[in-house]
Amino acid sequence: METPFLQVPKRLFEPPYRTALSNNAILLYAFLVDRQKLSIKNGWYEDGEPFVFLTAEDAMKSICCSKPTALTLFRELEAARLIRRKKQGNRACKIFVREGI
Repeated sequence: METPFLQVPKRLFEPPYRTALSNNAILLYAFLVDRQKLSIKNGWYEDGEPFVFLTAEDAMKSICCSKPTALTLFRELEAARLIRRKKQGNRACKIFVREGI
């Protein structure tokens, strides 16, 4: 069962994250952390690390943005080392979310 709210770590509003991330990137990160809880429950692990699937289209719907913006947000989160994406050929990327920041 999904929680009816998203939790956003306060640390994302402090340096160095505050200067590196847009508000939409922080919101997308909150959605990824929420989805990761479901992945853990379902046992979606690779090498002991939980992963999620969230396509650019899913991100667009979640935070009401365009596809170029969604892709930029994923890159922001990668640059801040909050996520790592692993390509899967023609399938959606596996996204490994760093928690406990």
